Amino acid sequence: MSEDVENRPAQKKAKTRPSYLWFLGGIGGVTLALVVLSLQWKDTRRVAKVVIEGAMYFAEKDVRARAAVPAKALLDTISLGAIRARLVSHPYIRDARVGRTYPNELTITIDERVPVASFTVNGAIRYIDEEGVVLPYLRSEMAYDLPVITGVPELNRTRIGEVVGGDEYFVALGVLIAAMETDSSVYRLISEVDMKDGGDIALYSSEDAVLIKFGRGDELRKFTLLRTFWEKFAREGGTEHLEYLDLRFSDQVVAKWNNKPQQSVNLSSM
Repeated sequence: MSEDVENRPAQKKAKTRPSYLWFLGGIGGVTLALVVLSLQWKDTRRVAKVVIEGAMYFAEKDVRARAAVPAKALLDTISLGAIRARLVSHPYIRDARVGRTYPNELTITIDERVPVASFTVNGAIRYIDEEGVVLPYLRSEMAYDLPVITGVPELNRTRIGEVVGGDEYFVALGVLIAAMETDSSVYRLISEVDMKDGGDIALYSSEDAVLIKFGRGDELRKFTLLRTFWEKFAREGGTEHLEYLDLRFSDQVVAKWNNKPQQSVNLSSM
């Protein structure tokens, strides 16, 4: 009798073991199926579209070429940092953000450097932005109409992608900013800023390339005088007859015409 009682628990355990193994086997099967499905799902999340944002001067096709996103790359495994590094290595791209948009899109947002002036080095056109970064010539879908800066030796010594040294470029930039703050028409009137290697600044007009002796300092007042004189006298007398204007005097403009005597116009009351 005691022998049967002692054997009962063992027999009970023996009966429950197969069902326990079946349970574990079921869990393992489900897990394996989930892994397989997960891998299959990930395999469908390949890059099908690259969205470019922020490109105005830089052509989208050039951004794509620079990003060099591998064809049909897995969205989860692609290196966003490597793509960004390739983009920001171009001098026109100040910064770039690269992100994933599920299920299958890659988004690239770029922050462009915008040229504000141009200059030439050995006959080659160069651009420069407001931070003084020298940029290469770029064929763009948006046309550039930029004033030329001359008389700054540091520009010729600065490589593409570098910041121009010294202060003269930033003084020239300040002149252009003052022209824009006065009136956009005044800014468009300027075709060249000649810094004269540190001497008196000279400007040249976009209309008939009139020499404007500008000097240094007090830019807003001088541009106000220039706007008034140009609207009231220069166009009436014919800008093609103007040899030069001199804005270096207080509240007046000295004009030299090639068809009449030198003229001094006091504009303080206008």
